[in-house]
Formats: sequence, C-alpha cells, structure tokens
Amino acid sequence: MAPPRNLRHQVDPPVPPALQALPASLVANIRPPPSINVHGDRAEEWTLFDQQFTWFAAATSLTNQPEPVQIAVFMSSIGPEAVKEFNSLKLSPDELSSLSQIRSALQHRFAPKVNYRFERYQFNKIIQEPEEKFDKFLTRVMIRAKRCQFGTLLDDLIVDRIIFGIRDDQLRTKLLDIDSLTLAKASSMCRNAEACSEQVKVVNADTQQKCQSTASIAAIQKSGKPSSDPPKNYNCKNCGSSHPWRQCPAFNQICKSCGKRNHLASVCKSKQQSKPAHFAPSTSESSQRPVFKAQHKNVAEIQTESPDSPQDEQLFVNALTTDMSNQCLDGILYVNSITVSQIQNKISGGDSWYESLCLPNNEISRLKLDTGAQCNVLPLKIAQKLRAQIRHSSVRRIVSYGDGNFHLEVLGEINIKARFASRRGRIFDLTFLIVAENVSPILGLSSCLDCGFIRRVLEIDTETWSEIKAQYQLVFAGLGNAEKFPYDIVLIDNPKLSICPARRIPFQLLAPVKKELDFMENLKVIKSITHPTPVVSPMVIMRKGGKIKIGIDPYELNKNLKRHHHPLKTVEEIAATIKNSKFFTVLDCYKGYWQIPLTKRTQDYLTFSTPWGRYSCLRLPYGIASAPEIFQRIMSSLFQDLPYVEISMDDILIHACTEEELKMYTRTVLHRIQEAGFKLNPQKCIFGTSKVRFLGHIFSNKGLCPDPTKIDGILALKTPSTVAELQIRYIIININHKHTRSTKRITVKIRRTVLPYMCHIW
Repeated sequence: MAPPRNLRHQVDPPVPPALQALPASLVANIRPPPSINVHGDRAEEWTLFDQQFTWFAAATSLTNQPEPVQIAVFMSSIGPEAVKEFNSLKLSPDELSSLSQIRSALQHRFAPKVNYRFERYQFNKIIQEPEEKFDKFLTRVMIRAKRCQFGTLLDDLIVDRIIFGIRDDQLRTKLLDIDSLTLAKASSMCRNAEACSEQVKVVNADTQQKCQSTASIAAIQKSGKPSSDPPKNYNCKNCGSSHPWRQCPAFNQICKSCGKRNHLASVCKSKQQSKPAHFAPSTSESSQRPVFKAQHKNVAEIQTESPDSPQDEQLFVNALTTDMSNQCLDGILYVNSITVSQIQNKISGGDSWYESLCLPNNEISRLKLDTGAQCNVLPLKIAQKLRAQIRHSSVRRIVSYGDGNFHLEVLGEINIKARFASRRGRIFDLTFLIVAENVSPILGLSSCLDCGFIRRVLEIDTETWSEIKAQYQLVFAGLGNAEKFPYDIVLIDNPKLSICPARRIPFQLLAPVKKELDFMENLKVIKSITHPTPVVSPMVIMRKGGKIKIGIDPYELNKNLKRHHHPLKTVEEIAATIKNSKFFTVLDCYKGYWQIPLTKRTQDYLTFSTPWGRYSCLRLPYGIASAPEIFQRIMSSLFQDLPYVEISMDDILIHACTEEELKMYTRTVLHRIQEAGFKLNPQKCIFGTSKVRFLGHIFSNKGLCPDPTKIDGILALKTPSTVAELQIRYIIININHKHTRSTKRITVKIRRTVLPYMCHIW
C-alpha cells in the first residue's frame, strides 16, 4: 500500500504514475536504490533514497505486497549504518508495523526541519572546487538554493553565486560587466569558457612539446628541468657493470641463483641475507611455500618504515614505460622499463607526491601517489584503524619492483569511503589490498586519476582527416534542415503586392524544367498548392554548368520587404586575421539557401507560377532580396565566438598555425554544423591544405595571392572596341589592384578615356 499523503515528505520531482505489471524478467533486473550514506549530506541522501525507493516500489509492484514484506524490503535497502540509527529510535509496535510511520520517523531523523537561514549561510560559502566541472558546481548551487526559500529571487541569487563562486577571474569580470544577466546566459558563458580553456590547454601543450618525445618529457632531473646533457653511465647493482640509465643488460633476465628477474647471479643479494625476512625469504622457505598462479598486481615501489632507513630521502618513480606486448609468465606481470631517482626533502615539491588520508580519531596517514602501481596498498596496522571489514581478495601476491622483485602476501582487501585533507570533505570509494608488512601506503594510478590528484595533460594526436570525416559522415549526406533558424518574412506597412501569371518556356526546356521541379518537390524544397495566396511571383530558369536551376523573380515583393541588413567581411579584413596561419580547411554548405526552412505564413508569400500550376516554397529560395543577408547572419551567429573561422555566405574558412590545431578546430566546426542541422557538399570541401582558394583569391602560408586562373583570364581578354568594354576592363583591374604596383599610374589613360567629354584615339 502507498504511504499516506500527510506523512510523506516533500520530493522535488513528481512521483511517476502507477505502472502496469511488468514481465518477471524485467522486474528481476530492477535493483533497489543504493543504501543511505549517513556520513554525507544526510538530508540530501535521505531525500534521494526515499524518492528512488518510491519508484522502485512502483516498478516492481511492491505496493501490492503485504505490509510486512514492504517493510522488510525497505529495511534491507537502507543499509547497515541507517539500520543502526533506526534501532536507536523509540517506536511503538503499531509504528513498527506501518511502513509509512517508519519512513516518517526516518524522515525526521535524517531530514529534520530546515533552518533556511543556516542554509543561506551554507549557500553563500559554495565555491568551485579545483578541477571541478562547471555543471557539477552548478548542480551543487541549485540543490542548496532550493532549501533557502529565496522565492522570486531564486534565479538572481543563483547567478550571484555563480559569479562569485567560479575560479576563473577573467570570466567573473565579463559576467559582472553584463547588466541584464540571466541564469541561462551565465551558464552558457561559463560552459563555453570552460570548453575553450580545455582546448587552449591542449593547443599550448601540443605547441610547446611537439618536437619532444614522450620519454624526454618524462625525464626530469633534480633541477626540475628537462635534461639536455648526453646520457651518463652509472654503476648498476643489477648487472655489476656501468651503463646509461634504462639500458641494463640484466633487464627481464632470470637469475640462476635465486630464480628472480632483472639481475644477474654475480650480483644476486639472496646469498648475502641483507634483506628483512618478510621481503626476501630463504631458499628453503621459498621451496616449501606453494606457488600461486592466480592474479598478481605490480606496484612500482614500496618503502619500509624502518628506523635504519634514511629519513632525508624520498623515492619517486620518474619514468615508467610499459610495452603493449607485455607477457604474463607464471601468472606475474612485468613492465618494460622503469627509472627511479632520489631527491631530498628540501627540494621544492618533494611532498607533492603524497596525500593525507583522514583516519578516525582525527588521525592522518600519508599516502604516496604511485602512477606505476596497479592497485592501492595499505599495511595491516592502518587498516585496523579504519574499522573496516577485511574481505577475501582474488589477488594473492603483490610484486614490488622498486629495489628488486619482492613478493608481498595479500591478506585481503577493504572498501572504504576515503576522505583526503586536500579535497575538503569530498568522499571517494576506494579499494585497498592489505599486507602484513609495515610498508608505506600507496595510492595506485587508477585511484589517482579518479580522485583528481593527477591528470593527463599531453596526448599525441594521430587522428587522420579521413577519420575526422568518417566521424561526421552524416554531415556530408543529403540536404540539411536548420530547424532552429526558420525565416519569417517581414513586410513594410501597407504593402503593395501583385500576382503574376506563368511565363512561357521554350519547348526544348519543358522536360528539363519539369524534371527539376519534381526533384525539388521530392527534396521537400517546394510543394504544389491550389489554395489562394496573396503573392504569386514568376519562375526564373537559370543555366549553370549545363544544368537547370530554378528560382523566383519576386520583383514586386522585394519592394515591400524589410531587409535584414548584415555586414560582410572584405577580403582585406579576412587576410589580416589569418596572416600567421599556415594550414587551412574550406567547407561548403550543400545548396545553402535550401537548408533554411520557412514559416507557414512565409510560404504563402513565396509562391511562384509555372505552366503546371503554382508551387509554394518550403525553403529559402533564390531571388528574394533578403536571402543573402539572412543566410550570412545565421552562419555568423553559429561561429561568431570562434576566432579561427571566417564566413562568407555558404563558404567556411578554418585556419590554424599547426595541423593539429586545425584538426581540433575542424572538429569543433563540424560538431556545430551537425548540431544546427546543416549539411556540407563533400565535393567542394578541402581539408588540411597549405594553400586554398577562397573568395576568388589564394590564401596560403605566404599570405594573400591572386588566383592564377583569373590572371590567365585577364591576359586572354581581347582588345576592347567600345567604351563599355573598356569600363569592364577597368573594373577588373580595380578588383585586383591589391596585387599590382602603381595601379593609378597604369590606369591613368583608361580613366581619361572613359570620361564622356574626352575623345578616344587608338
């Protein structure tokens, strides 16, 4: 039975309606909600659990079961910590037999009456964590704001918390400079700034390190700078000879004395008995101990906490290289090579490879961040302080290769809710392997990444242009439909409209024109109509490349339009912005105007007549006076925040200084085109070239150059025989004046000739 309405707590999202009976196979896959985390935000944890349990009960038809069954399922789902708190409640037998009474009691326990003044105090303390994504920060702000009873000021105060809580000072300045800043606008600006910041980091890392190999980046000397000196020879204790680092002939070799790897028998230390018994067991003990061939983990380094060990030195893994073809011999994994360096504690940043783990009773344990470790390791004495249950582990042994291959027996594993001092109360689910030896605790690579202590800042991009095009192959197929940008016609007051009859078409063109009309109708660019319309324009037939193109001639309609004026960049302005670029990509929209849909009202105004009846345009047609500026405005709005993109109608020019930057920029542009619903013409798109033709000119790494085909065309012109022909030649010369010297001096005779009061003598 469902809980009474007067006893149910408030839940923000509505409870879904009752579901019909589900198949048994589907119900079996529905799991109860996760147990309540009593150590976190108790009110939020309870609200989320109660909401999820209500949905779970409805989905599994639990509400149709007897009351004791519902109570048993509910109590089994809340978790052991919550059950302990439930047992401390003083409930009567009648209350214990009612699920609604139990939920009401837990509601008062976990989510008592909200003190909105204290919630406002907590709200004003929210700031963005280091490396925290904006969306996660915004979620925390909005959840806390709902408890503060802000009323009509909710959105404004959330915007204020965003402005003063984000970590980007430059973005904060921009947000403060906007007078009427809405929540949607602020969120959009923060997301865009976050995305651009990540892109800039990738670009800077790639630009600074493009000539260096990964190995040279990893090799950091004691001074903290990349090594530029030639490799030095060191006395190696694994082979007994002198050689450069990571070139030991004993690597991966099996010792004939002890049977272990990575050293020779001549320098084997098993004979010297210099290691503690739990690290280097005797030969007899090793022979009596069974060999485990189960799963094993590699740990880059384990340090013993011994009073004899020097306290002024710390070890860290400097470079670790794994081979993709690592072999697993005898159930043990080996890495290809490792370099270990020693640094003094006094060196700046020496403690940066450690994090403080908070233990009960306000104790702190230091964990080493070990990027070469495949697992997390804790000694037994620290695990006992955590008061967590040690479970059986499938891992039997841990192989330490920091100073010889030492095998540590695994006692078990624990799963804890870890808190770190540097993470300001954030909780992480971590699993540790427990060993009996008194070793330094280790946090492995996977957990370091999950907790945000380390992150990858350099990647080698080997993606090809073919892979990029394959990723966005839908952008190059069919005719687009930019549904987000419909065009609605705007007329002047008291427009004077007209209806024109169909024009006559030569008999030879009837079949091709009808074929083109059918093609446009199949593409849903036009449709045949019979109802009356306020305007009917004549059809215009154009030939281009041996093909028929159809447009309209809305001469009278254009006189009554209110124009959408929008500026176009000149060639000189574009050339100034790309003067340092060396790589280019050109994209061409497929039948650009036809990708802009029309509103229902506009379709009746853009009607044209043909010998086969009237057709109404469903997409933006050729011939309307405002079409170029409408299309330019839409395309500019898509890419106005991208400085590496230049737009000229349906042509898109992307430029960059390096090819890797160009690939990243091209992916961004293709993604936006795909999201907007536009499609490209694959035959006219050019990717990753150092020289490209754009707006009748050649753009290259050398700057702006004239188009050779146009120069050849000018040189092939015949001598003008009339003043009109001379004027045309003069216009052509002026268009290309930027590529010639002394244009004014050369054209002085032509300018005198074209004047009406001067006679011309050839």
